[in-house]
Amino acid sequence: MSEQLAQIDVREHQGTPVVSISGDIDLSNAKLLRDALEGVTAQDAVAIDMTELAFIDSTGLNAIAQYGRRMLESGRDVYLIITRPPLRKIFEITSLDQHFTVLTSLDDLP
Repeated sequence: MSEQLAQIDVREHQGTPVVSISGDIDLSNAKLLRDALEGVTAQDAVAIDMTELAFIDSTGLNAIAQYGRRMLESGRDVYLIITRPPLRKIFEITSLDQHFTVLTSLDDLP
């Protein structure tokens, strides 16, 4: 794992809140991800853009899973933007790809 710091930005794309994550998410900074996700107020949906994410460990996956579950339970959609095959594989192995809509581009948002 590299010493690369995580960058988390929140913005909008076509009216949908987007949490963009880059760098590495691990035990040392997963709280930043949790806090950023919890700060997003979405009416219908939220996108989590991981196109620039280099690494994520179980604490980062857990942050996404817990937030996503609460969103889905309240009737809102969660879109994961994943372009890198190794990262997509992690979401397949953990079955998180079965709970959220996985897209390859923000332009694919409904």
